[in-house]
Amino acid sequence: MTKAKDVGAYKHERTQIINLLQRIQDFTNNFDENRDISLIKARHTVAIGALKEFCDVQSCIEQGAANAIELEEEANKRVDFENMYYDTVAAIESLLRRHNANTEKVVPQ
Repeated sequence: MTKAKDVGAYKHERTQIINLLQRIQDFTNNFDENRDISLIKARHTVAIGALKEFCDVQSCIEQGAANAIELEEEANKRVDFENMYYDTVAAIESLLRRHNANTEKVVPQ
């Protein structure tokens, strides 16, 4: 079983991962499509990695849950993160599709 002090460290790490994804989401939602699309591509890669990191950390936290109520609260945090993750990745992929479609429309003269 995970020790109480370990759970605190995992919760801190989880907060950092959530904050990272929130920054990516904010950047994506406010992205000016005249900027370099590589800025979005780089964040896409980081966001994908954040899901695995979150799942690993969250599993450790859930193992340390003292009772069913704590476990349910932790499960809700997992759902919240997953929703933010999928919203963010969908927004990134939408930007990438639009960029690719616009690039294909440009015909050299």
